[in-house]
Amino acid sequence: MYKLSCYGVCDMVLDWLKNFLCARMQCVRIECSLSRYYAVTSEVPQGIVLGPVLFVLFINDTVNYTDNSVTIKLFADDTCGNF
Repeated sequence: MYKLSCYGVCDMVLDWLKNFLCARMQCVRIECSLSRYYAVTSEVPQGIVLGPVLFVLFINDTVNYTDNSVTIKLFADDTCGNF
């Protein structure tokens, strides 16, 4: 949420995103059986439209915090450092 506020996202949208992304629970269903519910520890659920945008905003400044001798390659949903 801090990074989004730094990008100028207004408080109303930040509150909506926080409510949407935090304290999520999930379970697995196989046919008619459900598992117990567990807390989701990753903040962005897979498959949501905002997922790629939130990911890019989150990693956008990663290269600013690495040593110049490290080559950083940013992929669609991952990063890789070559030392």
